[in-house]
Amino acid sequence: MYPLPGAFRKVLQLTILFGAVVSGSSAAAQNRTFEECGCAAFLADGIFLTNESVSTDQRNEALFRFFCSAEESVVIDVAKRSQNLNFFLPDTLDLTFSSGNEEQSLQEWRSRACENTENVVSSETLRRTLEEVANPSVVRGANQCFETCNDNGGLFCSITPVGPLDAIFSANWTPTDDNVTFPTVTGGDIVGGNFKTSAFGGDPVQEGMPIPVTGISATLSRTSIEAPLTVRLQTTKGSCSPSVGPVDSNFRVHVEVSGTGQRMEPVSQESGQLSIGNDGSCTESGVSQSMPVCLGSGATATGFTGPNIFSARNGAARVELGRPTPDCGSLILSYSDSGEDCYVGICNCKGNGWVGASTTITGERPGPWQLPLWEGRELVSVPAGRDAQAVFGYPAQMSEGGFDIRWTYSIKLERVTEDATLETVTLSSSNPNFDRFESSISVDGQVNLIIRSQ
Repeated sequence: MYPLPGAFRKVLQLTILFGAVVSGSSAAAQNRTFEECGCAAFLADGIFLTNESVSTDQRNEALFRFFCSAEESVVIDVAKRSQNLNFFLPDTLDLTFSSGNEEQSLQEWRSRACENTENVVSSETLRRTLEEVANPSVVRGANQCFETCNDNGGLFCSITPVGPLDAIFSANWTPTDDNVTFPTVTGGDIVGGNFKTSAFGGDPVQEGMPIPVTGISATLSRTSIEAPLTVRLQTTKGSCSPSVGPVDSNFRVHVEVSGTGQRMEPVSQESGQLSIGNDGSCTESGVSQSMPVCLGSGATATGFTGPNIFSARNGAARVELGRPTPDCGSLILSYSDSGEDCYVGICNCKGNGWVGASTTITGERPGPWQLPLWEGRELVSVPAGRDAQAVFGYPAQMSEGGFDIRWTYSIKLERVTEDATLETVTLSSSNPNFDRFESSISVDGQVNLIIRSQ
């Protein structure tokens, strides 16, 4: 039998962060508060599982407010659990507990650090502050807990994941009448996980464990992320068996893609100054000569400049591409003499013809090309019991104009395993498969990654 203390309402305002509490009279399910449902306990763990977008200054401000404003026993408990959970208090708190003398250590720290009244706040302000910095999954879990609690009376249990390996189990009992006798645990077990730490110092399924006004909560550790996690709890006031499903495996994937191939490169060839003319007779007409200007083997002539005529009399010049071979352009020069004036058998030359010109032939030739390195990063989630696929495409604009490309790639996958170690797998174009990981690359540089279920 746990009587409800007269000063409980005052204590409730100070201990907003912990436990299931009840009113001293009949409590209709739909009227229970966030604190009465025990759902605020999630926010205490949310202090250390902060939102990734929260700055260090915001987190430290929330911690200062918590350590200055919350109930002493609550602060001491959270500080102890933060060490057990491998989280560490920031150096800016400058708070060190002496074993067996935690209350005095906290009081002395508060006398130094909490002189700034901004750090001493009301319970509602503290709750809002913590919700702003807590990990979104923790806040969602707290809200879901509250919604479920208001639809049920009596015993309420829940499990909320706080990472790939850990989860928070909580249980409380809200009276539905004037009987405020709280239950005790009569049996139970944890399936798919183990007890890790608790806010009340005991195993949550230990026989005889009371469920007091503050409820019970504990951190559980999964034995496998591929299996459900379930707590089966029996009490003198009923039983519950909350469960959460297998956890998706999240891989941080880093892909690098490059390649070697060919692409057309511009080439050009100048003709120099070429000329033809007649120094003999004056009667030549329509004389022409084709002079090839070539780019070389493998090239294709595609254009020209000019022709530029630097000297001419009755002369002309033009260019024809692809003559005599595709890599050439021919500068065709032509001229005509002016003829003769003849009188009584005597002829005078009216003038010879000539032409001098130049041109530049332009075109393209295949050349070796080292494609620039491209990197892609993605978080790939692998649902339990199912395969997952991810595609990383080399940007088309980076390989535009290339051909005969030989692609190379590397893939690095990382994830935190069940025993909190870092698993790293590396694949490449020369070693595309390993264990349950498969990779390939298409002709256009698209890397395909398949992660098979375990």
